[in-house]
Amino acid sequence: MTQEASRLRNDWIKKLEQGLCATVILALVALLSVAATKTGATGEKKAGAVVRTDKNSYLAGDTVSISGEGFSPFESVMVRVEHDNGVAEGGMGHEQWLVYADTNGHFQTQWFLNPSDTAGINFVVTADGATSASAKAAFARTAAIDSRLEDTVPFTAQGFNADERVASVQ
Repeated sequence: MTQEASRLRNDWIKKLEQGLCATVILALVALLSVAATKTGATGEKKAGAVVRTDKNSYLAGDTVSISGEGFSPFESVMVRVEHDNGVAEGGMGHEQWLVYADTNGHFQTQWFLNPSDTAGINFVVTADGATSASAKAAFARTAAIDSRLEDTVPFTAQGFNADERVASVQ
């Protein structure tokens, strides 16, 4: 091999090495930018998580279906239900529980609306992801009253506790 051919081969290898190095650096920059959009450039929690219930209101004794999305895949999510004023009386099911998001960042769970829970009718469900965002949704406990207009007005009702005061009927 001539000296000129050797020099050309060495120049070509240097350019190939520089190109590979630039490719690796570009790939790392791309990966870092994806990671930054997942958690934010400063490590804050990811926005866009949503939690919702299947209905806006429930009768006492109903099961509330809760779903969430926008969490990281396989992320643990702490779920809790409290009254909208922050009250979470013991023994009424207000203890928080852990669920896990699926591969798409979605979860589903349920909560039982205890008929003995009379601390308020408005509730908030909160879902806090371990590494991503937090989300909240509101729902209410309602009651159903059925009556027929006759000489006397008999009422049948659901969703009330024994001797519970009803503020108004509309």
